[in-house]
Amino acid sequence: RYVQQYCLKGDRPELFDQFCETCLPYSFTVYSNHLIETGRHRKWVELYLYNGIDPEYISSDEISLINKEDPSLLLPLYTRLVTDKIGSKNRQGYRAAVRYLKKIRTIYKKTKNIEQWDLYIDKIQNANKRLRAFQEELKRGKLIDAD
Repeated sequence: RYVQQYCLKGDRPELFDQFCETCLPYSFTVYSNHLIETGRHRKWVELYLYNGIDPEYISSDEISLINKEDPSLLLPLYTRLVTDKIGSKNRQGYRAAVRYLKKIRTIYKKTKNIEQWDLYIDKIQNANKRLRAFQEELKRGKLIDAD
């Protein structure tokens, strides 16, 4: 807190960023809040990805704020979650992966990037074609056509 006040009074906010980056992981929450307050959402997402924080533990207020500003920034977080949930190799994980895939689809629709969504879902489906339960959950979630 004192370092932040010193840097802002001295009109050197980049010094505070450098300090927080140097002190990671101890300065994670302070730095995260600072990035949200200053509107640097891309850097905020990179911070969470770099530190390996599970996106399920991110505040829903922060997620909704970033979703309002630029929903495409959330794609790396959600794709990482999908990969983790599929990797759990159980039905509950597959259902959670489908929930996040629906969020990803919504983001792609908002950004009018449906072709990219089609490529992504095809890639996920083909990479996990041996996981019968996951394929069933994709069909149940209406993310792929039921043959």
